[in-house]
Amino acid sequence: GGDIQWVDTTKASTTHMLYELARRIKVLIDSETAFLLLLGIVGDTAGLSQPNTTPEVLKVIADLMKREASLPHAQAFISEWASVAEVKAFAKVTSLAKIDYSLKLLTVSVSRSKIKRLSVDPGVIDGFANALRMIRGVEVAALLVQEQKNWRGHLRSRAESKVDLGKLAAHFGGGGHFHASGFKSSLPAKKILTKIKELLVTHQRR
Repeated sequence: GGDIQWVDTTKASTTHMLYELARRIKVLIDSETAFLLLLGIVGDTAGLSQPNTTPEVLKVIADLMKREASLPHAQAFISEWASVAEVKAFAKVTSLAKIDYSLKLLTVSVSRSKIKRLSVDPGVIDGFANALRMIRGVEVAALLVQEQKNWRGHLRSRAESKVDLGKLAAHFGGGGHFHASGFKSSLPAKKILTKIKELLVTHQRR
């Protein structure tokens, strides 16, 4: 919806675009607003670890820091655990993971019955995908979380990955960025993960 749609795939994040808009229309960016903008950029670049962390992005970050936005605080906010329960839940989800080293792919599916035993909000589990991709030997992480009738799929990759996760998610009716995407599917988890592997094998053969 909306009368105007602004899409710019060259920008690191929506907040990067908001920063440019604020500068163009000369809106005052105070320290609180600067921190929120910085937080969005840090989050969408996975802590400044993705290829979308360009020299232009670093210039924006430098300007926001001049406006008293703290980069260390933003990075800590993105990476910190909210509770011990979240740490325990992550450990249990990780214990379900399987790694295909030939594809450099980590897969894990968390059923509704397992979610109930984790004692955390399902939305918290969704966020584990970023951490799962950082396990050594993994380039792409595929996390499936079950809801009522569908599986929510979360795809994340390291900076060196050449797989376009946005296109991969599109096979399930979803979409997203090159290194981060998502989808929903009514297929069984096993069929979803099998299809993801098939798509990665096809990509490797190109």
